[in-house]
Amino acid sequence: MRSIIAFATLFAFTLLCFTGCSDDDADVAELKGSLESIFENIDGVRLMEFDNLDLSNVVFAPQPTAVGVLHFRQIDDFNAREQEVFEAFIGSKYNQEYYIPDEGFYYPPGAQYYDPDLVLQLGTGDNGFLFWAYKNSWIYVDNANGGFDYTKTHKSIPVGSNQEDEVFFTPHGALSVKDAIDSSNQFIEEHWQQFETNLDFVASNVNIYEFGEDEFFLMVSYRKQYNGIPFSNVLIVYNDHLVENWSLMSGLYTSLFEPGEVSSFSNSQGIYGDIRMDELGEIVSLEAALGITSKELAAYRPLDVKYITLEYCFTDNAFEPGDHQGGFTAGTEYTANPVWVIYFDTEHNNEVYAIVNTQTGTFDFIDNRRG
Repeated sequence: MRSIIAFATLFAFTLLCFTGCSDDDADVAELKGSLESIFENIDGVRLMEFDNLDLSNVVFAPQPTAVGVLHFRQIDDFNAREQEVFEAFIGSKYNQEYYIPDEGFYYPPGAQYYDPDLVLQLGTGDNGFLFWAYKNSWIYVDNANGGFDYTKTHKSIPVGSNQEDEVFFTPHGALSVKDAIDSSNQFIEEHWQQFETNLDFVASNVNIYEFGEDEFFLMVSYRKQYNGIPFSNVLIVYNDHLVENWSLMSGLYTSLFEPGEVSSFSNSQGIYGDIRMDELGEIVSLEAALGITSKELAAYRPLDVKYITLEYCFTDNAFEPGDHQGGFTAGTEYTANPVWVIYFDTEHNNEVYAIVNTQTGTFDFIDNRRG
């Protein structure tokens, strides 16, 4: 009963504020609650009614263990672990003849390896960047017909959906989505986890690409997360509505061209170290975030809310308006803020979602369907 009363009180206040208060009068501090109280009342959110938001089928992400503002930096010493990296990803196949030392030609700076006989490739960078490919898979696709368009997926399947049993034919046999995920999880645990121990990796979706007649390869995407809160990694294709200078954190990627064997692996944005968190006792409640979203999208037709989660969006501490975000240079320092992300469409490269800053209530809206 206490939970129902608490929800009803906060819900009534939220509606009062967003229907009867001006922006200047609304005190964001009054719209906040603890992480525990917000998720205690999570089921009651479905009872909220808005003219332009439908919450009847919404799915909520699990409650994280803690939430706060993160401070971290891009590592700058990954090259010191070169021997360990080569052992983990090349092992007994290593041939000194194919080692390419860093001579200032690559960004980020780091050693390379290419074996033309095995078609085995490895690239590293001082900021934690790593790319590995084996058996011609990635190189073949990347150069086919002058390049491969990774924005055009045959299908995109969310991890945890009822589509994981679907099977696709690769150049070397049938491969189910579930088996691709399992093989990728094992590969990351055996080869990569030892190098990036301060974040967790969670498979988020599997993209299926067609690159030959009735032949496919599967790419498994992973999100990095801290204390159960993922870093936002959805590409913002159209950012003309973006208020805050958010950067996305690309996670890990694997590709599979045959059953049971990972063909390529990428950690394109490197490794983040020295992570510390300033824990937040209270954040803008989910009810308040939905009230803000409804108000800001008042001109839109009713939208079905598919998925709601807390995520981290981050910025370069040295960023100034007009700068290019996302260089991920070794030693760069970042700050990440928790936000509510309200997804209306999760289709790959066609995402539609709202972002509400959990400290300030600032609203952003991204619609990737245009174009």
